[in-house]
Amino acid sequence: RADNGVSAAPVLVPVVRPGVGGGGRGFSGRGRGEGRGRLVSLSMPGTVSGVYGRDALVWLPPQYDDPQFRTRRFPVLELLHGDPGGPRSWTNGLHLVSVLDRVYAAGASPPMVVVMPDVNGGFHGQQCLNPVDGPKLDTYLTHDIPAGLADQVRVFPPGRRWAVGGLSEGAFCAARLALRDPTAFGGVAVMDGYFHPSLTSDLRRRLYGVRSVPVRDSPTAMLRAMSPGSPLPAFWIMAGTGNAQDYHDAISFATLVGRREDLRFLTVVGGKHSTPAWRAALPDLLRWSAEIVNGHPVYGQSSVPV
Repeated sequence: RADNGVSAAPVLVPVVRPGVGGGGRGFSGRGRGEGRGRLVSLSMPGTVSGVYGRDALVWLPPQYDDPQFRTRRFPVLELLHGDPGGPRSWTNGLHLVSVLDRVYAAGASPPMVVVMPDVNGGFHGQQCLNPVDGPKLDTYLTHDIPAGLADQVRVFPPGRRWAVGGLSEGAFCAARLALRDPTAFGGVAVMDGYFHPSLTSDLRRRLYGVRSVPVRDSPTAMLRAMSPGSPLPAFWIMAGTGNAQDYHDAISFATLVGRREDLRFLTVVGGKHSTPAWRAALPDLLRWSAEIVNGHPVYGQSSVPV
Protein backbone atom coordinates (compact mmCIF):
# COMPACT_ATOMS: atom_id res chain seq x y z
CA ARG A 1 0.00 0.00 0.00
CA ALA A 2 1.18 3.52 -0.74
CA ASP A 3 1.74 6.10 1.96
CA ASN A 4 -1.62 7.69 1.20
CA GLY A 5 -3.46 4.53 2.21
CA VAL A 6 -4.90 3.61 -1.20
CA SER A 7 -4.16 0.51 -3.21
CA ALA A 8 -1.42 1.53 -5.63
CA ALA A 9 0.25 0.12 -8.70
CA PRO A 10 4.06 0.51 -8.90
CA VAL A 11 5.23 4.08 -9.18
CA LEU A 12 5.98 4.75 -12.84
CA VAL A 13 8.02 7.96 -12.96
CA PRO A 14 10.71 9.07 -10.48
CA VAL A 15 10.04 12.80 -10.41
CA VAL A 16 10.80 13.98 -6.90
CA ARG A 17 13.49 13.50 -4.32
CA PRO A 18 12.70 11.19 -1.39
CA GLY A 19 10.15 12.91 0.80
CA VAL A 20 11.38 14.21 4.12
CA GLY A 21 8.61 13.25 6.51
CA GLY A 22 6.58 11.59 3.78
CA GLY A 23 4.82 8.29 4.21
CA GLY A 24 6.01 7.90 7.76
CA ARG A 25 3.67 10.60 8.98
CA GLY A 26 0.48 9.07 7.70
CA PHE A 27 -2.82 10.83 8.38
CA SER A 28 -3.34 11.16 12.09
CA GLY A 29 -6.98 12.24 12.26
CA ARG A 30 -6.24 14.94 14.83
CA GLY A 31 -9.42 16.57 16.11
CA ARG A 32 -11.68 13.89 14.71
CA GLY A 33 -15.28 15.05 14.55
CA GLU A 34 -18.42 13.07 15.02
CA GLY A 35 -21.02 12.78 12.28
CA ARG A 36 -20.80 14.32 8.83
CA GLY A 37 -19.80 17.65 7.45
CA ARG A 38 -22.25 20.28 6.25
CA LEU A 39 -22.57 21.79 2.76
CA VAL A 40 -23.90 25.34 2.48
CA SER A 41 -24.21 27.93 -0.28
CA LEU A 42 -22.97 31.42 0.54
CA SER A 43 -23.06 34.68 -1.39
CA MET A 44 -19.58 35.91 -2.32
CA PRO A 45 -19.74 39.53 -3.52
CA GLY A 46 -16.80 40.89 -5.46
CA THR A 47 -16.38 44.15 -3.61
CA VAL A 48 -12.86 44.71 -4.93
CA SER A 49 -12.92 42.72 -8.17
CA GLY A 50 -16.26 43.90 -9.51
CA VAL A 51 -17.53 40.30 -9.75
CA TYR A 52 -21.11 40.22 -8.45
CA GLY A 53 -24.03 37.83 -8.27
CA ARG A 54 -22.04 34.69 -7.57
CA ASP A 55 -22.32 32.14 -4.79
CA ALA A 56 -19.85 29.60 -3.49
CA LEU A 57 -20.42 26.15 -2.07
CA VAL A 58 -18.77 25.73 1.32
CA TRP A 59 -18.20 22.44 3.10
CA LEU A 60 -17.83 22.66 6.87
CA PRO A 61 -16.10 19.74 8.61
CA PRO A 62 -17.82 17.79 11.40
CA GLN A 63 -15.73 19.64 13.98
CA TYR A 64 -17.15 23.01 12.92
CA ASP A 65 -20.44 22.45 14.77
CA ASP A 66 -18.86 20.61 17.70
CA PRO A 67 -19.21 22.72 20.89
CA GLN A 68 -15.60 22.09 21.85
CA PHE A 69 -14.48 23.82 18.63
CA ARG A 70 -16.96 26.72 18.81
CA THR A 71 -14.21 29.36 19.11
CA ARG A 72 -11.75 27.72 16.77
CA ARG A 73 -10.85 29.05 13.33
CA PHE A 74 -10.28 26.52 10.59
CA PRO A 75 -7.81 26.27 7.70
CA VAL A 76 -9.16 26.36 4.16
CA LEU A 77 -8.92 24.57 0.83
CA GLU A 78 -10.16 26.69 -2.10
CA LEU A 79 -11.13 24.47 -5.04
CA LEU A 80 -11.45 25.86 -8.57
CA HIS A 81 -13.56 24.00 -11.11
CA GLY A 82 -12.74 23.55 -14.80
CA ASP A 83 -14.34 24.92 -17.95
CA PRO A 84 -17.08 24.07 -18.66
CA GLY A 85 -18.10 23.62 -15.07
CA GLY A 86 -19.21 25.23 -11.84
CA PRO A 87 -18.97 24.70 -8.09
CA ARG A 88 -21.25 21.67 -8.33
CA SER A 89 -18.74 19.95 -10.61
CA TRP A 90 -17.04 19.03 -7.35
CA THR A 91 -20.15 17.83 -5.53
CA ASN A 92 -22.15 16.26 -8.39
CA GLY A 93 -19.47 15.06 -10.77
CA LEU A 94 -16.74 14.10 -8.30
CA HIS A 95 -18.96 13.35 -5.26
CA LEU A 96 -16.76 15.50 -3.04
CA VAL A 97 -19.12 15.49 -0.05
CA SER A 98 -19.34 11.71 0.17
CA VAL A 99 -15.56 11.41 -0.22
CA LEU A 100 -15.01 13.92 2.59
CA ASP A 101 -17.56 12.15 4.79
CA ARG A 102 -15.71 8.87 4.34
CA VAL A 103 -12.35 10.48 5.06
CA TYR A 104 -13.57 12.16 8.24
CA ALA A 105 -15.65 9.24 9.45
CA ALA A 106 -12.45 7.19 9.37
CA GLY A 107 -10.56 9.87 11.29
CA ALA A 108 -8.18 10.01 8.34
CA SER A 109 -7.66 13.75 8.11
CA PRO A 110 -7.36 16.86 10.28
CA PRO A 111 -10.17 19.39 9.83
CA MET A 112 -10.43 22.06 7.15
CA VAL A 113 -13.13 24.12 5.43
CA VAL A 114 -13.52 23.66 1.67
CA VAL A 115 -14.76 26.59 -0.43
CA MET A 116 -15.79 26.07 -4.07
CA PRO A 117 -16.35 29.44 -5.77
CA ASP A 118 -18.04 30.12 -9.09
CA VAL A 119 -14.89 30.85 -11.04
CA ASN A 120 -16.18 32.03 -14.41
CA GLY A 121 -19.91 32.74 -14.01
CA GLY A 122 -20.73 30.55 -17.00
CA PHE A 123 -18.37 32.35 -19.38
CA HIS A 124 -15.71 30.30 -21.13
CA GLY A 125 -11.96 30.55 -21.42
CA GLN A 126 -11.40 33.23 -18.79
CA GLN A 127 -8.40 31.45 -17.19
CA CYS A 128 -8.92 33.26 -13.84
CA LEU A 129 -7.14 36.33 -15.20
CA ASN A 130 -7.65 40.05 -14.64
CA PRO A 131 -8.71 41.53 -17.99
CA VAL A 132 -7.80 44.98 -19.18
CA ASP A 133 -11.46 45.97 -18.74
CA GLY A 134 -14.13 44.14 -16.78
CA PRO A 135 -14.40 41.97 -13.66
CA LYS A 136 -11.07 40.87 -12.21
CA LEU A 137 -11.22 37.11 -11.66
CA ASP A 138 -7.72 36.84 -10.18
CA THR A 139 -8.67 39.47 -7.60
CA TYR A 140 -12.01 37.78 -6.94
CA LEU A 141 -10.38 34.44 -6.11
CA THR A 142 -7.45 35.76 -4.08
CA HIS A 143 -9.11 38.69 -2.28
CA ASP A 144 -12.90 38.65 -2.40
CA ILE A 145 -13.38 34.93 -1.75
CA PRO A 146 -11.14 34.91 1.37
CA ALA A 147 -12.77 38.11 2.63
CA GLY A 148 -16.30 36.92 1.92
CA LEU A 149 -15.65 33.57 3.57
CA ALA A 150 -14.10 35.15 6.65
CA ASP A 151 -17.18 37.35 7.07
CA GLN A 152 -19.39 34.27 7.36
CA VAL A 153 -17.26 31.34 8.54
CA ARG A 154 -14.60 30.91 11.25
CA VAL A 155 -11.49 30.57 9.11
CA PHE A 156 -7.86 31.63 9.17
CA PRO A 157 -6.77 34.51 6.95
CA PRO A 158 -4.97 33.66 3.68
CA GLY A 159 -1.45 32.39 4.02
CA ARG A 160 0.08 29.10 5.15
CA ARG A 161 -3.28 27.87 6.49
CA TRP A 162 -4.88 28.08 3.02
CA ALA A 163 -4.39 25.81 0.02
CA VAL A 164 -5.71 26.30 -3.50
CA GLY A 165 -6.45 23.49 -5.92
CA GLY A 166 -8.23 22.91 -9.16
CA LEU A 167 -8.91 20.60 -12.05
CA SER A 168 -8.12 21.27 -15.71
CA GLU A 169 -8.48 25.04 -16.24
CA GLY A 170 -8.94 25.39 -12.49
CA ALA A 171 -5.61 23.60 -11.99
CA PHE A 172 -3.89 26.08 -14.29
CA CYS A 173 -5.52 28.86 -12.26
CA ALA A 174 -4.39 27.35 -8.96
CA ALA A 175 -0.77 27.03 -10.10
CA ARG A 176 -0.66 30.56 -11.49
CA LEU A 177 -2.30 32.17 -8.45
CA ALA A 178 0.01 30.35 -6.04
CA LEU A 179 3.15 31.25 -7.99
CA ARG A 180 2.11 34.86 -8.53
CA ASP A 181 2.07 35.34 -4.76
CA PRO A 182 3.83 32.43 -3.01
CA THR A 183 2.80 33.81 0.41
CA ALA A 184 -0.95 33.66 -0.34
CA PHE A 185 -1.24 29.87 -0.03
CA GLY A 186 0.59 27.17 1.86
CA GLY A 187 -0.12 24.55 -0.79
CA VAL A 188 -1.35 24.17 -4.35
CA ALA A 189 -2.97 21.09 -5.89
CA VAL A 190 -2.79 20.72 -9.68
CA MET A 191 -5.24 18.06 -10.87
CA ASP A 192 -4.77 17.30 -14.57
CA GLY A 193 -3.84 20.89 -15.32
CA TYR A 194 -1.84 22.73 -17.93
CA PHE A 195 0.89 25.28 -17.48
CA HIS A 196 0.44 28.00 -20.09
CA PRO A 197 -2.75 30.03 -20.74
CA SER A 198 -5.04 28.45 -23.31
CA LEU A 199 -6.44 31.55 -25.01
CA THR A 200 -7.99 32.37 -28.34
CA SER A 201 -6.45 35.36 -30.12
CA ASP A 202 -9.63 37.38 -29.55
CA LEU A 203 -9.68 36.62 -25.82
CA ARG A 204 -5.98 37.36 -25.56
CA ARG A 205 -6.57 40.83 -26.99
CA ARG A 206 -9.51 41.43 -24.66
CA LEU A 207 -7.59 40.24 -21.60
CA TYR A 208 -4.29 41.94 -22.30
CA GLY A 209 -4.82 44.38 -25.13
CA VAL A 210 -1.86 42.70 -26.83
CA ARG A 211 -1.18 39.51 -28.76
CA SER A 212 1.41 37.98 -26.45
CA VAL A 213 0.83 36.42 -23.04
CA PRO A 214 2.86 38.04 -20.23
CA VAL A 215 5.32 35.82 -18.40
CA ARG A 216 3.39 36.47 -15.18
CA ASP A 217 0.50 34.37 -16.49
CA SER A 218 2.42 31.23 -17.49
CA PRO A 219 3.16 28.98 -14.48
CA THR A 220 6.08 27.33 -16.27
CA ALA A 221 7.65 30.67 -17.17
CA MET A 222 6.95 32.04 -13.71
CA LEU A 223 8.68 29.10 -12.06
CA ARG A 224 11.70 29.32 -14.34
CA ALA A 225 12.02 33.05 -13.71
CA MET A 226 12.02 32.74 -9.92
CA SER A 227 15.35 33.12 -8.16
CA PRO A 228 16.76 29.90 -6.63
CA GLY A 229 16.07 30.96 -3.05
CA SER A 230 12.51 32.15 -3.61
CA PRO A 231 9.94 30.42 -1.36
CA LEU A 232 7.33 28.17 -2.91
CA PRO A 233 4.08 26.75 -1.59
CA ALA A 234 3.95 22.98 -1.31
CA PHE A 235 2.86 21.25 -4.53
CA TRP A 236 0.60 18.27 -5.25
CA ILE A 237 0.48 17.33 -8.94
CA MET A 238 -1.66 14.66 -10.61
CA ALA A 239 -1.79 13.37 -14.17
CA GLY A 240 -3.07 10.26 -15.93
CA THR A 241 -1.09 7.98 -18.21
CA GLY A 242 -4.01 7.73 -20.66
CA ASN A 243 -3.20 11.16 -22.12
CA ALA A 244 0.44 11.22 -23.17
CA GLN A 245 0.72 15.00 -23.66
CA ASP A 246 -0.93 15.87 -20.33
CA TYR A 247 1.26 13.35 -18.55
CA HIS A 248 4.43 14.66 -20.19
CA ASP A 249 3.54 18.26 -19.35
CA ALA A 250 2.81 17.39 -15.72
CA ILE A 251 6.10 15.54 -15.37
CA SER A 252 8.00 18.45 -16.90
CA PHE A 253 6.40 20.93 -14.51
CA ALA A 254 6.86 18.62 -11.53
CA THR A 255 10.53 18.28 -12.42
CA LEU A 256 10.92 22.07 -12.24
CA VAL A 257 9.23 22.11 -8.84
CA GLY A 258 11.29 19.13 -7.67
CA ARG A 259 14.52 20.99 -8.31
CA ARG A 260 13.46 23.43 -5.60
CA GLU A 261 11.51 21.40 -3.05
CA ASP A 262 9.93 18.05 -2.33
CA LEU A 263 6.44 17.57 -3.69
CA ARG A 264 3.75 14.94 -4.07
CA PHE A 265 3.13 13.46 -7.51
CA LEU A 266 0.13 11.19 -8.10
CA THR A 267 -0.15 9.07 -11.26
CA VAL A 268 -3.58 7.79 -12.28
CA VAL A 269 -2.75 4.67 -14.25
CA GLY A 270 -4.78 4.63 -17.47
CA GLY A 271 -6.46 7.91 -16.55
CA LYS A 272 -7.47 10.36 -19.25
CA HIS A 273 -8.56 13.99 -19.00
CA SER A 274 -11.93 12.94 -17.62
CA THR A 275 -14.09 12.58 -14.55
CA PRO A 276 -13.12 8.96 -13.73
CA ALA A 277 -9.46 9.95 -13.41
CA TRP A 278 -10.33 12.95 -11.24
CA ARG A 279 -12.52 10.81 -8.99
CA ALA A 280 -9.62 8.39 -8.51
CA ALA A 281 -7.30 11.23 -7.50
CA LEU A 282 -9.67 13.25 -5.32
CA PRO A 283 -9.24 11.36 -2.00
CA ASP A 284 -5.47 11.83 -2.13
CA LEU A 285 -5.85 15.52 -2.99
CA LEU A 286 -8.17 16.10 -0.04
CA ARG A 287 -6.01 14.23 2.47
CA TRP A 288 -2.86 15.99 1.24
CA SER A 289 -4.53 19.41 1.40
CA ALA A 290 -5.80 18.82 4.93
CA GLU A 291 -2.32 17.90 6.09
CA ILE A 292 -0.73 20.89 4.34
CA VAL A 293 -3.10 23.51 5.80
CA ASN A 294 -2.67 21.94 9.23
CA GLY A 295 1.11 22.19 8.97
CA HIS A 296 2.00 18.57 8.19
CA PRO A 297 3.24 18.25 4.58
CA VAL A 298 3.13 14.90 2.82
CA TYR A 299 5.61 14.16 0.05
CA GLY A 300 6.47 11.28 -2.22
CA GLN A 301 4.99 9.52 -5.19
CA SER A 302 2.02 7.26 -5.60
CA SER A 303 -0.23 5.87 -8.29
CA VAL A 304 -3.82 4.72 -8.36
CA PRO A 305 -5.81 2.88 -11.05
CA VAL A 306 -8.54 4.73 -12.87
